[in-house]
Amino acid sequence: MARLQREAWVEAGFAALCEAGVEDVRINPLCARLGVTKGSFYWHFTSRDALLHALLEVWEQQGTESIITAVDGADTTAAQRVELLITTVFAEDPQTDRIEPAIRAWAANDENAAAVVARVDERRLAYVRDLLVATGLSRAVATHRSALVYRALIGEFTWRSHGGPPLSKRALAQLGRMVLDHDG
Repeated sequence: MARLQREAWVEAGFAALCEAGVEDVRINPLCARLGVTKGSFYWHFTSRDALLHALLEVWEQQGTESIITAVDGADTTAAQRVELLITTVFAEDPQTDRIEPAIRAWAANDENAAAVVARVDERRLAYVRDLLVATGLSRAVATHRSALVYRALIGEFTWRSHGGPPLSKRALAQLGRMVLDHDG
């Protein structure tokens, strides 16, 4: 029998988090879900808290740092990177659409999760702001517009997580034009 990988535990943890909240991210139910014993869990994690920490780490890495790395790696102008960022982060992804609101719901009642969410929010906002400044917008305008884009994104995650249709490509292109408008 092949050993269950750490990633399988993280995926199962995210599934439980999205289905019923952080209170259901428990060792015994996850073992039952995965068809393994607690020994398998403890091979990868020292405790439930370690798994919860891993969920936050993976969310931060995949939902922030890997996206920033990809956008920064594009051999394009700053304005084109803004457009790439918008199409990337607003892309419909059922897993992301569920995880983002679930993490935020968890953070509403947990100091550790709230600290990670605050750090991620700050990183994302600063990245968008700096990208907009690189297009020639003032820091003040870029700060304001990065907040608008980010709040639209959080709303989009919530909207889609409840079955709403995603923003169209046309609407995303318009958002990009509005954010980059140097006359407005």
